[in-house]
This record gives sequence, C-alpha cells and structure tokens, in this order.
Amino acid sequence: MNTSKGIVVMAGKLDRTGGDAGGDSLGPARHRHDAAFTGLEPVSILERLLDYELRAAARYRRFAALVMVTSGHKESDVVDLLDEQVRGSDEFLQLGDDAAAILMGETDSSDALVAVKRYKSRCQGGEDLRFAVVSYPADGRGTSELLSTASRRLRAARAGGYGAIISTG
Repeated sequence: MNTSKGIVVMAGKLDRTGGDAGGDSLGPARHRHDAAFTGLEPVSILERLLDYELRAAARYRRFAALVMVTSGHKESDVVDLLDEQVRGSDEFLQLGDDAAAILMGETDSSDALVAVKRYKSRCQGGEDLRFAVVSYPADGRGTSELLSTASRRLRAARAGGYGAIISTG
C-alpha cells in the first residue's frame, strides 16, 4: 500500500485492502481514509480522533493515551509488526512510511506502558521498535499539546537506541 495516497483507520487490525477483511460480520469496523477521498492527511485524521477521545475523557473524567511507534530498521513495516497486537477498542493509524499511532481510550500511562511491553514481547525476531507514550491528563489537556509532546518523545525514542520507550517520568 502506498501510504502517501491513503491510510486505513480501524479498531484493532489494519485492513490494507479497504474492504471487509474477513467473513466475520461481528468483527471490528474498518474504515478506509484515503487522502484523495477525504482531503485529509494521516496527521489530520489523528488530530480529529484524538480531539474526540480527549473530549470524551474530559467529559467522563477518564484517561486516554497515545502511543507513537517507529522501527529502528527502515525496512521494517511497523503496521505489519503490530497488526495482530493492537486491541480491538484502539484506533491504529499508519503515519507515513516509518511510524504509526495507537490511540487508546480509557487508558492511563501505566496501562499504555503495559500494552507497549506486550507489543514488544510479541513481535517476532526481536524487532527494534521504539515507542513514545503520552496520556491525558498527565501529559497535557489538549490535542496540540499531546501531539507536540508525542512528537518530541518519538524523536527522543528514535535517538535513544534499540527498544527505546519514552514516557512520563
């Protein structure tokens, strides 16, 4: 799939075809967000999803976490590595060629770190995955603040070496 043309956002698994990815009619919903169709880039879609999740978290006094992930190896496809690992209730977005985002509702930073460790342990072949974790309200209260912190932490994770995880504290 050419990531410059579009991404697929869905709960759980990434459906690279944009179709129904299986015969189970009760499975997670899948939505294709093609930039040519929506006019939106992946980061814009992430901003909208994050804004929605933060408003719900504020309204119900809950948590939300955003995990950004990249691979230390340019040839590794982060989405392929994590496709089967992401919970069905989470939003999984590919951002460009070398990064992905996982938006976790009702998840604080400690639970997000548990998920990150699970992702790392289940990846075959000891892949060099690097993670940035931010959470609402601990790391910020607005979409732009959380995305800025996540981007800064992802840069630090890229520079941090094999298996880096950058989060609060």
